[in-house]
Amino acid sequence: MVTSLAVGAMTAGLSGGAVTSYLMPMPSTNKVGLQTTNALLPVYPDNMNIAGTVSNLVTSDNLHYIADRNELSCFDDDLNLIWHYTFPERRGSRSHLILRDGVIYMVNLGKAIRKNDPEYATGIPFTAAFNAQNGVPYWYKELSEKKQAIKDFHFEGTDEIVIQFEDKTIRQMLTDGKMIVTE
Repeated sequence: MVTSLAVGAMTAGLSGGAVTSYLMPMPSTNKVGLQTTNALLPVYPDNMNIAGTVSNLVTSDNLHYIADRNELSCFDDDLNLIWHYTFPERRGSRSHLILRDGVIYMVNLGKAIRKNDPEYATGIPFTAAFNAQNGVPYWYKELSEKKQAIKDFHFEGTDEIVIQFEDKTIRQMLTDGKMIVTE
């Protein structure tokens, strides 16, 4: 069984171009992810039936940020764990990270891949903001009380995120997480 080890690098040709891949540790679990360019593909040592519960990889100033369904983690270039933040149980899913002005913003989409369904609702959709240097959370906001996947989202200007569900739209301030819900 593969455990949390950094396992070298390999280069593979894909559609005529080279893609560099790395195995990255996920600290609180016994699984690793296969990093390919800017997307992380899960590699499980057992037959789990939910996949795709990882974020994009964000890199800045020799620090690398990535989330799985359990936690957000920050690593240095040698894959040493700098900090991590553990999410409330059964909340995490596929997510998106963005770094702005020393803050890591996270949109947990409330969905994963299960069998042939790339939009399988799992976890609880939430947004959060963390200090990029030490992982201290600024705010954490759950967006729905039920398993309901985010359909779409976008950052508007420098201070707001717009999140679209099937039945509602949420506008959220990046400074404090304050939300305005429109049906």
